[in-house]
Amino acid sequence: MPRRAPRAYARPDLNLRYPPTPEYAAKHAETALVSVKNIDKAALDYSPQSLQVIDRIIQRFHRAGHTEQEMAETIFCFGCYAGEVLVRATQGRWRESKDVIPEKLLQFYPFMVVQLLNGKVWSPIAKAFKQLATGDEDSLEYFYQVATADP
Repeated sequence: MPRRAPRAYARPDLNLRYPPTPEYAAKHAETALVSVKNIDKAALDYSPQSLQVIDRIIQRFHRAGHTEQEMAETIFCFGCYAGEVLVRATQGRWRESKDVIPEKLLQFYPFMVVQLLNGKVWSPIAKAFKQLATGDEDSLEYFYQVATADP
């Protein structure tokens, strides 16, 4: 599959329960877990397979025509959940994008990111927003598979 150029993001206004910083990423993921349980009656367990549930919900939002601004907090928390799946499976860690992304590329990474032990940096929050905008071609489950594949 050819690699696409990243998309520049205008960071949406976020009205979150916790600050959008690495030390609160797990709290945002927990918010997603509780929301999915209450709304969809689905249990998330931080497994890679649980990302299918998140993908289905984001696809439902996409098909309904919801915008990034309308769904900003939910999509942000879903991206944090996907990031927590990655962090827990790889012993990676959440980082501020400005600390690990070159300044000239920060427009593509407006949110915190996950850095793996091998130094690679992944942006599950931006991927969740991209999936809302573009559809199922930007699956979080596939994102996880690519991020954790052997080089």
